[in-house]
Amino acid sequence: MKLTNGRNPDLILLGVGVGLLISLVVMPKKKLPGGDELRAELRNALLQITQYVPFDSFEEASRMLSKTAQLDKHGVLRLDRLTLKSGPLGSILSDALTYTLNDKALPVSLTGIYQGHKGSSTAEMLEKSLLAEVIASLQVCYDEYPPFTPENVHAAIKVAFQYRDSKCLYTQLHEVMGHEVLPTTTTGQNTGFKTKRSIAQAFADTYSSATALVGVYLKNDRVFYVARTGGGRAVLGRRVVDSMNPTRHKYEVHVLAQPESSDADRVFGDSPRKWPKVAQELAHKKYLGPAPSERSSATPTPTVSHFTGIQRGDFVVLASEAFWESLGSEEAIGLVGQWLEQRGTRERVGEQEVILPPSEENPTAFVAACSMLHQTTFLPSELPVVFPDGYEDTTTKYKSWNVEKRFISVPHDENAASHLMRNALGGADREATEALYQIGGQRGRELRGDISISVLFFE
Repeated sequence: MKLTNGRNPDLILLGVGVGLLISLVVMPKKKLPGGDELRAELRNALLQITQYVPFDSFEEASRMLSKTAQLDKHGVLRLDRLTLKSGPLGSILSDALTYTLNDKALPVSLTGIYQGHKGSSTAEMLEKSLLAEVIASLQVCYDEYPPFTPENVHAAIKVAFQYRDSKCLYTQLHEVMGHEVLPTTTTGQNTGFKTKRSIAQAFADTYSSATALVGVYLKNDRVFYVARTGGGRAVLGRRVVDSMNPTRHKYEVHVLAQPESSDADRVFGDSPRKWPKVAQELAHKKYLGPAPSERSSATPTPTVSHFTGIQRGDFVVLASEAFWESLGSEEAIGLVGQWLEQRGTRERVGEQEVILPPSEENPTAFVAACSMLHQTTFLPSELPVVFPDGYEDTTTKYKSWNVEKRFISVPHDENAASHLMRNALGGADREATEALYQIGGQRGRELRGDISISVLFFE
């Protein structure tokens, strides 16, 4: 596709068919974390509906997004995802997986967002394997270290992160220079590499780094876990009666994971900060590696938190760091709440009325609701969300663009993540939105960054 000015667009929109429908696979007992057979089995179980959409405008792109689908066997009604990159080689990726542990029918749903730095190789490695490693570690925890408590789940997730990072950083180091750097190994004689070029390229992949934001939902326990290294945030929304007006409802906000002071030291990859100094020196002298540095060490160990008592109708928004520079936690939850109020299905659960996202099980009601929708604009203060006392908007992007923060709702945003993306980048100012979507490359990164959003709706 060519732009009207004859240039190829360098902006790619990755639309993932929401609610990925996954084949249910049962893992045999006693599988060790990280085994090639296990990873192949898990990846074969994942049916990922992905579209790379070049476009002239956001309106054109949104019409090309995958249709919605439902996922109801693992406690998640829908998973809406959207990723906006600054170009074909943008280093932000996302992934999703559902699984059942053992023969005890313990369903697990996972989703992850990975932000690459100094290249995309580490983020690509995480997208291919991290969720599978988490599943394997949870399986061992479930089999070998009962009871399956939140504390044990925290530990299992941390082990998976550490194992994935260690295998990425040290496998090639063992193969190439094991006899010089790690005297206890015997793998150094047969490197498996042919040339200095191939060794240098293999090592170059370890120099990049990546952050990860992973959500894990255990349906039986109704507990949602968030594991985080580096950037990104996760917030939960719940519909409640408005304390100021009992005839109305709003959405309360629970922040599950947010930026911390230790973020700069929690990363995957980045071998110059993790390899022994002797390994750094050898890589520099023989294989075009960077000069050894005295920078502080880094760890892949995530901060892990959990939220108990997930209720039907609750939802979680996970998004990369750049998204939260445009929208605050309350604004994100309020926007999804507003999207649900217009499109969702009301249901009575005990004494509470909840709203569930559009469902293929009731297409007539969904089509009828959409036919009555009209484009509307509104201020952040008009969102159906509980703002804390003394609330102040501390986000920076709208101010840097010199754009008024005013939101918009359009009928064809069937994907909740698309609704969030639109309002994170200009909202009601359609010309600003078009410009922000069109500008790619380095300037695109400076203006808005690479953004990935996942919205999980719980059954």
